[in-house]
Amino acid sequence: MESDTLHLTKKRCLVIFHEMTEEYANSNNLHEQATLADEIADYVDKNYNNINLNVNFLGDVFHKTSRHISKVFKLKKGEFLRDYITHVRLKNAEILLSSNKKLEDIASECGFTNVNTFIRAFKQFYGETPGSMRTKG
Repeated sequence: MESDTLHLTKKRCLVIFHEMTEEYANSNNLHEQATLADEIADYVDKNYNNINLNVNFLGDVFHKTSRHISKVFKLKKGEFLRDYITHVRLKNAEILLSSNKKLEDIASECGFTNVNTFIRAFKQFYGETPGSMRTKG
């Protein structure tokens, strides 16, 4: 009888231990995901002008699959990673519109592969072309 009670107590303790271990691992994983998302955002903020910067490139940089970093970024930041890259580039391009630089140069400096891609993304995000925004001043 006493041995059965001891056995049940041991089983309960093991169950509790496993639950606590799993909970700790999950909380640690959530912290790692938040840290990864912050590091990715910081990298994009500093390297948006790299024409090769995309989700696959970031996967290589962070030694993770592009699918994994996209999922973590969306989960923690609430925005798709590819959209975040584009938005960072566009916000920096908007600042450069106040200069006398040509649109081709602004597009290149902000990491767009060509001016047409830049204009299309700009219009989609702001609802007007960079030229018309520049004219409004």
